[in-house]
Amino acid sequence: MYDARKSGPQFSGNGIFALAILAVVAIAFALVWVFAAPSPGSGGALKLHANVPVTLAEKMPSRDETRFLNAMARLQPAALAPLDHALTRDAADREAQIKSINDAAGIAVFANISSLGHISTEDLNGMLDTMIMQVTSAQRQGSPLCNGRSWLQFENKSVEQVESWMATNGYSYAAMYDDSMVATADFMEALARAKSNPTRHGNFRNSDQKALEAAMMGLMTNPDLMQLAASGGSDRQQLARTNVCAVTKTLLQTARDLPDGTKGRAWAAAFDRPEFGQALDQLQKFGF
Repeated sequence: MYDARKSGPQFSGNGIFALAILAVVAIAFALVWVFAAPSPGSGGALKLHANVPVTLAEKMPSRDETRFLNAMARLQPAALAPLDHALTRDAADREAQIKSINDAAGIAVFANISSLGHISTEDLNGMLDTMIMQVTSAQRQGSPLCNGRSWLQFENKSVEQVESWMATNGYSYAAMYDDSMVATADFMEALARAKSNPTRHGNFRNSDQKALEAAMMGLMTNPDLMQLAASGGSDRQQLARTNVCAVTKTLLQTARDLPDGTKGRAWAAAFDRPEFGQALDQLQKFGF
């Protein structure tokens, strides 16, 4: 078994880079809600899970919504009837409906926290591919959220103020819903598979440490990341000049390019760390 205590101060515990992967994925899931990309739209109609109320399926009829509901039926079936009721109650308020969908997803995720570390590498790769696609799309479209200045203005702002800015700039939940549901369904399906067929990634290894160190060395060639790291993230001028989409894509691609074994063990190891709770808190603040 790998003992990170013998590796010096750069990588403590089960690998700081494992936490970086978790943080990047947490951030990216939040960004997915604002970086719209075309839905793949692949495949035909899906069979509805027996636990999904037909009335709810009629309210959420798209392929990705069906994927989401089927995963919910496996993760937290008790949340489906209240969701059906909420969508009926708020039929005239699309934003409220979407909030209810997000809340139901959150209930299912937090009820299955113990399965998060058992998501398969195949599913991790699939989710990373979706996020890379969406961030690339945002970059091509010149999204204002690729501009570091946009993120600086969120400092010390309330969630309501940030949501107001998003809506004003075309990033309301309703406007983003169809595309963001692609990534949401991906994640919920991955978690459902982890619950029913958990992947045992095993203990973090010395070879994983070396692979992560090599990945970190590669990141040091990125000028934006180097300058941000040198300033500890406190240089506002540097942050303002940063292309957030480019940096996010670089981090995601670095995680995607890791050897699958290393990726899975690093992912699993992150959930043994106290910082995991902090990452979950951030996800909740972003409404996941």
